Amino acid sequence: LAFPALVDSVYGYTNAVVRRFRDAGARPDYVQIGNEISGGMLWNEGRVGGSWENPQQWSRLAELLNAGASAVRDSLPEEQWPVVLIHVAEGGNNALCRWFLDNVSREQVEFDMIGVSYYPWWHGTLDDLQANLHDLAARYGRELMVVETAYPWTLDSNDGVGNFVNSNDGLLPEYEATPEGQKLFLAELMAIVEDIPGGLGAGVVYWEPDFLTVPGGPGNPYENLTLFDFDGDALPGLGFSMQ
Repeated sequence: LAFPALVDSVYGYTNAVVRRFRDAGARPDYVQIGNEISGGMLWNEGRVGGSWENPQQWSRLAELLNAGASAVRDSLPEEQWPVVLIHVAEGGNNALCRWFLDNVSREQVEFDMIGVSYYPWWHGTLDDLQANLHDLAARYGRELMVVETAYPWTLDSNDGVGNFVNSNDGLLPEYEATPEGQKLFLAELMAIVEDIPGGLGAGVVYWEPDFLTVPGGPGNPYENLTLFDFDGDALPGLGFSMQ
């Protein structure tokens, strides 16, 4: 599509999806525009960073994001507006988060909340995450949510597909790859979010708690990062937000 038509399509699709939820009695409380969009979205039109780092690309990305945000709000009366999130990957990387959020703020992207992903084997220590969240809260004055996280309850595999995490490399030494270690990690992560200054910690979302391998189905590399064991029984970490 030509860029103006792409912007219009983002608006039309997003608005239709939210209205579909509304009409089904399942109005969303939160809508994030794009997923882990540190490099932009809808490449190459909305791509940023590297050789795509220039004012025109940031302007285009902002136009796409604002089309999505406007579509969310136009689908419902103001008192029912969902919270609009911008979701940045690498929750322990303060330089990346600042770079991205400074740019979208300069471009006057309309959003309410900052979402980050945090997987310790990719995104650093819990101290890295905490320092970043505290800085972002002070810098942007918006609520923050960890919208993706996980931790292994085992290093074993239940299918023929290699897992994302199959050794202790990249894990936090104080949290073993056991059901109890997973539970303790999640409890500590929740405590960090709850401790964000100004009461700006909005919560933690686990991804993906029931990504199980099932008989007759395909294997997957995520089966040891779920909140259920290989038999589908709930693990202690399932109730982490209530501990």
